[in-house]
Amino acid sequence: MDTWYHDRYRATGLPDYTNRTFAPELAEHPVLLALYYDSGLAQLVDQLLSPAPATPAATAQVQIRLPDAAP
Repeated sequence: MDTWYHDRYRATGLPDYTNRTFAPELAEHPVLLALYYDSGLAQLVDQLLSPAPATPAATAQVQIRLPDAAP
């Protein structure tokens, strides 16, 4: 995320980022998806929604807090 923020973040894209996701090109990154699937969170969601099945997550939504000086 640091690399993305320093190399690709565009202040003009802030409305799109906050409505969708920051770093959209990382939304399918295996490490981000593993935060959901390998942490036990997916199983917790399944338990909370039971008996209805949870829809598998294919993408991650990245939200970041911008430094105070950022637009």
